[in-house]
Amino acid sequence: MTRLRAVLHHFNQAGLKVKHEKCQIVVPQVEFLGTLSAAERNYGQVDKEALAIVVGVKRFHHYLYGRQFQIVTDHKPLLGLLASDKQTPQMMSLRMTRWIVYLAAYNYTLVYRQALYLGERLFISFDMFDSSLLPLTIPDGFTRSPAIVSAAAFGQDTIVAVVNGAVFLYLYATWKRWLHSKGITHPVTDLASYTCCFALNDPACDKINELILAYHPGNLVSNTTTNNELALLTKTQLFYGNFDMVIRSVVHLGDKTLSSANVSCETMLFENIGILSIIHPIPGNASNYYHFQKCIINIQEKLMTVKPLPRHCPMEILTGDFHNRMYYIDTKQQLHFNATFVPKPGTSAYPFVMVTNPGVLVFEAHIMEDGYTFNGNPKYSLKIKLEEQPQLTSMMVGKQNSTLLKLSSITVDIYNKGLFCIDMYPLTALIAVDCPPKKHIRILRTTTGCSKGLFEPRLLQNFVYSIDKNLYDPLFLGRKNLAQDNLNVTYQYDTWGCPILLYYDKPWLPKLELWNDDEFVEYVSADFVLYEINGMHNYDYLLTEIEANCLSEAQNWTKQLAIFPGSPHIAWTRYTYESCKNPKGNTSLPSIKSKYQVLNRDEGNRILFPQYNGFYVFRAIVVDRLYSYCDFTTVFSVYVHGALPKSKVSVGKALISFLVLIFGTMLMVYFFLKLLKEYSRMK
Repeated sequence: MTRLRAVLHHFNQAGLKVKHEKCQIVVPQVEFLGTLSAAERNYGQVDKEALAIVVGVKRFHHYLYGRQFQIVTDHKPLLGLLASDKQTPQMMSLRMTRWIVYLAAYNYTLVYRQALYLGERLFISFDMFDSSLLPLTIPDGFTRSPAIVSAAAFGQDTIVAVVNGAVFLYLYATWKRWLHSKGITHPVTDLASYTCCFALNDPACDKINELILAYHPGNLVSNTTTNNELALLTKTQLFYGNFDMVIRSVVHLGDKTLSSANVSCETMLFENIGILSIIHPIPGNASNYYHFQKCIINIQEKLMTVKPLPRHCPMEILTGDFHNRMYYIDTKQQLHFNATFVPKPGTSAYPFVMVTNPGVLVFEAHIMEDGYTFNGNPKYSLKIKLEEQPQLTSMMVGKQNSTLLKLSSITVDIYNKGLFCIDMYPLTALIAVDCPPKKHIRILRTTTGCSKGLFEPRLLQNFVYSIDKNLYDPLFLGRKNLAQDNLNVTYQYDTWGCPILLYYDKPWLPKLELWNDDEFVEYVSADFVLYEINGMHNYDYLLTEIEANCLSEAQNWTKQLAIFPGSPHIAWTRYTYESCKNPKGNTSLPSIKSKYQVLNRDEGNRILFPQYNGFYVFRAIVVDRLYSYCDFTTVFSVYVHGALPKSKVSVGKALISFLVLIFGTMLMVYFFLKLLKEYSRMK
C-alpha cells in the first residue's frame, strides 16, 4: 500500500547562542497520513512528489494561508516546477498547471533537502517484517552520499547506526530525528551491544544494557548469534555452529540460491531455538516501499543432510532452575544451585562448571546419583556451592567499585557436546557480589505512641511541633545559645511512621532489623551511628571511649562533620568509618572524657535523654564495613515522655529561704517562751 505523509513543523527559538546567533530547532506539530487512490498510483514520480505537497498544503490550509512558510522536498526536479520564484514552463500537463495555480495563492519558499537512502538498507519493523516498509533515510547534512550503514544497534526507542564510519543516533519512537554521537573521533565500522536479561529493572543489568561498543574490526562477516547458536552468512555460503565450552565448530549448511546483487541487504535472526530466518528485502515495482522475503530454516533438518553426519548429542537432559536468572552474594553469604542431567547410555558424559570471573567467585561442585528416568536411565544431580573469594571483602570494603568488577557468570555445560545439542543450551546465571537491591533495614517498634493511644495516625500526618531554639543546631555541631528562632517541624507520618514511645530516664538502644524484601533475615549485629535530622543535641551517650574498650581514638560527629560540613548523611558511613577497636599507636589513644558515639546491640553503649518531653527524628546508618556491601540507613521517630516540668525556682535561694525560716521560727519560739516565763514571774 502506498501512502502520502505530510508533517507540519514549527520553528521554535531554542534560546541557544552559537557564534552569537540564535539556534533554531524544528518541532513537529501536526502529521497527516493519506493513501493514494488507484488512479494516483499510476502517476509518474514527479507528479507523486508534487501531489504530496499539494495534499499537505490543502490539509494544513488553516495554518498556512496568509503566513510565510517553507515547503521541504527531497525531489530536486520540483524546484524548476513549483518554486515560487520560477516561471511556469510552457509545456506542462493540465494536472501540474492546476497545482501550480493553486499554490500561487500561498506565500511559500520551496527548499530542497536531499534525503540519502542508506546504502545498507535499514528497516524498522514492528511485525517481524510481515508488511511492506520504506527504508530509513538520513538527511544529507549529516553525511555524504552514498550513506553506507556498516552496523546498527536497536534500543527500546533509539537506533545507534554507523554510517560512513561515523556513529549517529536515530530517535524512531519519539521525535524521529537523527543526532550526532559524542566522544567518537575516529572512523568505526562495527557496534557491539550487551543485553543483560537475567533480571528486570536491576541496577547492575541496567548499566550493562546501556553499554554499546563502537570499533573497527577489519574484515567483516555477516552473522547472528544467540546464547548457544551461531550462523554465518557469506556471499554464497551459509554456515551453522554452536558455542561449546572450548570448541567453536561450524558446518556448511548449503549454498545460497538468491541473486548476489542484493547480498549486502540480507540479514539473519534466530526466531526460536533451532529456527533461523534469512530476511531479504525486495524493492516494490510501483512505490518506494520494500517487501520482505523470509527464508525459514529448520537447523535440525538441515543438519541431517550434512555429510559426514555431525556427532550426536551425548546428553538427554540438562536442566537447572537457576538458568537465565540473576543472583546476589553479600558478604559471608553462599549460593546453592542444583542441576539435573541424564547422559545417553554408553556415553558417560557429564557437565562441567565454569565461572567467568574467578577473582570474584569460588565454587565447589559434586555429582550424586538421583534415581532413574522412566526409561531406566540413571539420573544425576549436580550440587554447586558458590561464595565470594575470601580476600574479596577486604579488597572491596569501603570502596565504591564499579559494578562490572563485581560481576561473574556461572555456566554449566557439556564438554564437546556436538552440533546436534541444539536445545541443550548451557545453564547460565549472572552473579553479582554486591548489595541485593531489596535488602534494607527497619527499626524494631515494640511500643509506639499509637499503640498506647497517645497519638492517632490520621492526626500525626502534617502535625506541626516546635523545637526550642536552644535545643538544635542547623549544622549538627551541638552548638548552644545560637541567635535563632524556634524550629517548627511538620511531622511526616508516611515516612517516619508512629513514634516509638520511650521513658526519659531509661537508657535506650535502637534495635535494627535486616529484611530482604518482605522477609525478615536477622537482627543487625553491626556497628551503627545515628543523628537527629533536625539538629537536636539534647541527648548523650552512656559510655566513654575508655569504658567502651577502645584501643585508639574513636570517631565522633564533631570530627566527621569537620570533614563534611553540614552533611551528616555522608560524613559518617561505611566508606569513612574506622573502628576504635584497632590500635593505631601512641599518636591515637582513647580518652576518658570523650563519649563513644557508636552503637551495637552486642555492646553496652546506650542513648541518654534529659528531663525533656518531645519528638526526636533519628537517622540510623550502619557503618560496619564487614557486615554488608549495602549502604543501610533508615529514618524513624521517637517520643520521650515521663519527665516532670523543670522548676524555675533556684535551689540555692530556696535552701537559704528555708534555713532563714527555720532560724526565725526558733527565735520566735525562744522569745515566746522567755516572755511567757517573765509573765508568770510578774504575776
